[in-house]
Amino acid sequence: MNISTSYQQLSTHIWQVPVDIMRFSEAELTKKPLPDKWSKKEIMGHLVDSARYNLMRFTEVLYSSEPYSFPRYRQADLVRINAYQLQPIDNIALLWQSLNQQILHVMGQVPTESLLKPIIDPDGIQETLGWLFQDYVVHLEHHLTQIFGKNGELIPDSSGLSTRRVSEKEALRLLETVAPARFETVMQHGPMKVEYYMPVGEDLQQPHDQDELYVIAEGTGMFVNGADRHPFGPGDVLYVPSGVVHRFEDFSEGFATWVIFWGGRRDRSPFGLAARGETVQG
Repeated sequence: MNISTSYQQLSTHIWQVPVDIMRFSEAELTKKPLPDKWSKKEIMGHLVDSARYNLMRFTEVLYSSEPYSFPRYRQADLVRINAYQLQPIDNIALLWQSLNQQILHVMGQVPTESLLKPIIDPDGIQETLGWLFQDYVVHLEHHLTQIFGKNGELIPDSSGLSTRRVSEKEALRLLETVAPARFETVMQHGPMKVEYYMPVGEDLQQPHDQDELYVIAEGTGMFVNGADRHPFGPGDVLYVPSGVVHRFEDFSEGFATWVIFWGGRRDRSPFGLAARGETVQG
């Protein structure tokens, strides 16, 4: 995993994980595989602690004298003291998301030469800031695998869905399991994600961080896409660039659409990698 890949992976996880973690029931979230092992909720709490400590490290490296040295933190004690097992999962997920948005923002501003600033890890081994950021994402994905499984997607194995074909019937079945939520992720590979969306009454969505396509499955109405406003119906394909305000209005009962997200952030070129002749994957 190189630095640009780490950046894109973290960008994807920031928006995906808080959505997918809500699919688990409270019983699933608090179940411990063994008495001395963390539950899914406690793993998310540990990832909050990891984000908090690593945000401090990423920023302190940039103003500290070289090389920057940091100790370990007492992860088990922090999970116990913060009592994540007793907290609502949406609170934990929101805190995790906010901390990682700041990490992504900070790392997006780091000059290329600063990625080579030396650090000393808790074992006394000298590394660099760039390595520390990549290692942070590797650690994150290790724990996400514990929560969501080993198939490389943020879809629990119990979903029963194929990774290459999903029918509308299967999408509706999944949507019923997360009611009253009105959307559900039905397929994902890397930064590509497919959702099935059935808003009721009002479409309250906000601009997204990725480009997206809507493929209308059922219903009619009007679609606001930036400065444009036009009608839609079954079979229509609607493209929305990342960051553009958009929403469905005056839609008919039973309206449903597939939503396809792809690519990474379009608002910056991370770390100036393109200037060094490297390709930034998007």
